[in-house]
Amino acid sequence: MRLPALLAAFFGLVIVSPVAASTVAAWPQVGGDARHSGANVLERIVDSCNVQSLGVRWTVPIGRAPQGAPTFADGRLYVGSNSGVLHVLDAASGRTIWTKPLGGRLATPVVEGGRIFALTGDDNASGVLYALAASDGRELWRRSVNANGHQSPLVGAGIVVISSNRLYAFSMDTGQPLWSYGDEFGVAYEAALIDGLVVAADDGKLVALTPGGAEVWSAQPSSGILGYRLRVSADRGVVYTGGFDGMLRAIDVRDGSTRWTAITYGEVFAPAIAGGMVYAQASTNYAFGLDQASGAIRWSYDTAAGAVPPGQSSNFPPAYANGLVFVPTGIVAPDRASLENFLLALDAKTGALRWKAALGRERATQPTIAAGHIFIQTETRLLAYGLPAPQLPAARMVGSNWMFLPIAGLSRAGC
Repeated sequence: MRLPALLAAFFGLVIVSPVAASTVAAWPQVGGDARHSGANVLERIVDSCNVQSLGVRWTVPIGRAPQGAPTFADGRLYVGSNSGVLHVLDAASGRTIWTKPLGGRLATPVVEGGRIFALTGDDNASGVLYALAASDGRELWRRSVNANGHQSPLVGAGIVVISSNRLYAFSMDTGQPLWSYGDEFGVAYEAALIDGLVVAADDGKLVALTPGGAEVWSAQPSSGILGYRLRVSADRGVVYTGGFDGMLRAIDVRDGSTRWTAITYGEVFAPAIAGGMVYAQASTNYAFGLDQASGAIRWSYDTAAGAVPPGQSSNFPPAYANGLVFVPTGIVAPDRASLENFLLALDAKTGALRWKAALGRERATQPTIAAGHIFIQTETRLLAYGLPAPQLPAARMVGSNWMFLPIAGLSRAGC
């Protein structure tokens, strides 16, 4: 093979492969997937070796959605907003592909099977659940629902589940109402789908339902109902839930029994789970890495270290990819004013700080990790952090052989 052809084949392998791999690493629902695991285990581009090179690749003025996180599929970002406008952007450039005004508050949209499922609402619980074509926003069906627009839908097993005063399920294909669960005057929170069961927090207890709406079990291991009023995460037959009571719990999805309890001494919204670990951020100014099997704390990191003036930290969920935990954090004054906010990258094994980006006074929620980027939505904008554009590897003759230097930004063994 002639040298130009050899170089072209080599470059194609080292440059194209990571990009191609990232296209299958989607983040189609809030929390990454139907389990809300908060992890993208297929991502391989940003790692501990190159994370220091992360920078803002683009920023778009959109404003925060109620859940504040875009979803990603097929190279596109799908973004909700408090203004009720659905934005569809090219993930690589931030260019707007199309927008669609839906009204009300628009929670994080879900992308599944070429369709977008978007839930809007307002303070009067006058909401609408939409199914749209992902290609152009064409409306497929809509249903009026009792919703305030703060919660994102759960999509899977042929159904769409929304949370408001109770849980409601609809057919993915037609929007036909299928069942509801809970007290009309209660409070339900975002459900997760694990091992064929819909698991959700409903009015202070955890419940597991079949996709047909039949209750399998309900559990209230804590006497304080506030411990189960937030989104649950799930993995490997276990449901993980935080809350306002300063506890993080692992619940067996088969029967609702408690496997372990960990004390964080602060509010925990939702953990991320990957690689045998559970990652959480509490309002006590700490992020934690816990053993998935036992709940033992393996490391903790003070997210407010050196902050002046001191205050309570935000407790938004972290996100995991490729050995790194990305933590959106910030200092909140006693009067709840936002003082200073950051996006941190911590080593997943040790909790050591690997990278830090300032977000100013704008709070942000759980990052979306896909296509070699970390996307994060603040109160006024959507930002994309990524590595610098790859450079072709330098090649030089060493004796009678060519030696290729590594491309910046590619995963490799060691640093």
